[in-house]
Amino acid sequence: MGITEAYFHRLPASLSGGEKQRVAIARSLIADPQLLLCDEPTGNLDVDNRNQIVHVLQKLKAKGRTLLVVTHDLDVAKQGDHILELRDGTLKEVVIGK
Repeated sequence: MGITEAYFHRLPASLSGGEKQRVAIARSLIADPQLLLCDEPTGNLDVDNRNQIVHVLQKLKAKGRTLLVVTHDLDVAKQGDHILELRDGTLKEVVIGK
């Protein structure tokens, strides 16, 4: 997650939005859940950190975990097995070449 020991003694108010996001994701993984609900897990992250989180999510998927990811980032969405789009109150599956 890119959380080094330098972060261990910092209070939440001193963390950036992206740092808080990565800490929240790390905390959610401690219990090794079978189902992970992710609401914009990469929304506050730069591209490098986004890619790191996507890699972690891919590894969880490979371990048989179920992930439901809500995102506006098409690059993140393309990593899923199914892409659903909510537009004007209608939910439909979208087929995008990977």
